[in-house]
Amino acid sequence: MTTTPRPPAAPPGLTVGGYALLTRIGEGGMGVVHLAQKPGGARVALKVLRPHIVGDDEARARLAREVGSLSRIRSPRVAEILDADPWGPVPFVATRYVPGLSLHDHVVEEGPIGGVDLLWFATCLAEALEAVHACGVLHRDIKPSNVLVGSDGIVKLVDFGIAKVSTDVRTMSQELTQSGGIVGSPLYMSAEQCSGKPLDARSDLYSLGCVMYFALTGSPPFVSESLVDIVRQHVEADSEPLPEHVSGAISNLIETAMAKQPSDRFGGAADMDAALTAAAATAREPRRLRRNARRPVLAKLNRHPRIVSAVLVAVSLAALGAYKLLNDPATELNTQLKTQKMRYLAEVAAANADAQHNADHNPSIPQCVALSQSFDQLMQARLKLAAH
Repeated sequence: MTTTPRPPAAPPGLTVGGYALLTRIGEGGMGVVHLAQKPGGARVALKVLRPHIVGDDEARARLAREVGSLSRIRSPRVAEILDADPWGPVPFVATRYVPGLSLHDHVVEEGPIGGVDLLWFATCLAEALEAVHACGVLHRDIKPSNVLVGSDGIVKLVDFGIAKVSTDVRTMSQELTQSGGIVGSPLYMSAEQCSGKPLDARSDLYSLGCVMYFALTGSPPFVSESLVDIVRQHVEADSEPLPEHVSGAISNLIETAMAKQPSDRFGGAADMDAALTAAAATAREPRRLRRNARRPVLAKLNRHPRIVSAVLVAVSLAALGAYKLLNDPATELNTQLKTQKMRYLAEVAAANADAQHNADHNPSIPQCVALSQSFDQLMQARLKLAAH
């Protein structure tokens, strides 16, 4: 398993806009994102322009556009803006902090996402794009590192630095460029975005299809050492076939989203959302991603049901031994210990019942640990009494 390096701490005492910079949590070509906090306030994700481009008016204007885009959007699937000053001495924008991993890091550390989990994940992003497009905004940079998987399982779309605002997202020209090139992330850009053609909401859906492909395989749909070749493939080449175990429904969803011609894709985010929801409704497997996102340790243990079952067996045997010891007529335990015994045995019975009826056949590991600790306490008390 790959472990994400611990992010470096910011120099002590460094503040921006009244926010103390705690640690760096992300970065891009234009800015660095810090975990930051005002005295007595909540922690935020604070994007700060890099020092060498603070004097660049275009960079400040892009940050101002991000503020303008985010301020228009109200959705639980989008990290909302809390504070900003694009034209201050040190330009910044503060958004709500989402503890967790980016989709990119989640896939690298936990492995590809498939089945119902993938459908649920993509549905969250389609819902985010519904809200974004309804406000007349195109994101134009949908990619795994701009999707956050919160520790509570919530998926949020972030980074609207190159978003474009329009009164009509059905047709929009590609006006913004950076250093003479097309703005965006080539690994996930639509064919029309790669070609510098007019964009509409379906361009973001193509990128969402590419993100689904990455989440499912761990690799972008088109890979090359040449940037020009990646752009060419988006325009005219077919992606590598998906693994054979991928269902036909998921394959069709990704194929439709990634169609070369916008007219062959979903008509809008709402249409893609409906298709994803319908596919998830017909799937038979349970969804796991949200629970695992909340409990990464359990996510790893759930991959080893035999180990978990062994823990349950050990706890059950320990309970049986404790029962015999506690009812030994040679040792009369006090009332408090007997009450603890009964509570403990009830918890063991509940754990076994949950394990039998749980769809995953995996009990709560913290519960097993708690029961084991309870047994240790009982044994220690039993030995102390026996010694007297």
